[in-house]
Amino acid sequence: MKHLIFILLPFSLFLASGCVSSEISFQKSSNGIGYTIENSKQPDYFIVKLQLPLKSEDTSSKRYAARAVGEECLARGFIFFDLTDPKDSSAEGFCFKENKRKALGISFDKKHLENSPPSFVVENLNSKSRTNLLVGDKVNKISGKEIGSVSRIKSLIFSSYHLQVSEVDIDLERNGKSLTVKEPIADLLGGAFGKEDLEALRKQYL
Repeated sequence: MKHLIFILLPFSLFLASGCVSSEISFQKSSNGIGYTIENSKQPDYFIVKLQLPLKSEDTSSKRYAARAVGEECLARGFIFFDLTDPKDSSAEGFCFKENKRKALGISFDKKHLENSPPSFVVENLNSKSRTNLLVGDKVNKISGKEIGSVSRIKSLIFSSYHLQVSEVDIDLERNGKSLTVKEPIADLLGGAFGKEDLEALRKQYL
């Protein structure tokens, strides 16, 4: 299965338990079980800090973080939201007024993403109208920064979106040679979660 950059795993995977509530109570809390929000200067960006039991499964942490981001974005007046995968009990939250966001708009080869550490090899350009990448390019850095994960790429592109940047510098390897190209940022339609997703997440927790 191809990985379109910045599309998270389908919520159906997060919501496998249907309407059965999780054992973990959902709450915003300064101590104990729950989550906290670390605000930034932008109203549409923040950090979610999770305080969940150690036995919590990875998918439970993702669902919990997703609901926290969704609730926070809604409270801030945004309809759509997205987030990075939780790492070290924290995730980045992104809010959008409409169901589209900035992204690279390309696919990476899944088998290389599953390496440790992952490699980001372009598998498909997804009929992107403007691109300086080629299938087989190995992406190493974006805007001079190491990537390391799809979540990191998402964060870097969101930062560029805030700076109203239309293209980013990508350091890559192509046919054994290192080079830097300027890659246009694409508008990804349907690339965020919305009210229906948030409502489904609400059914997971009391």
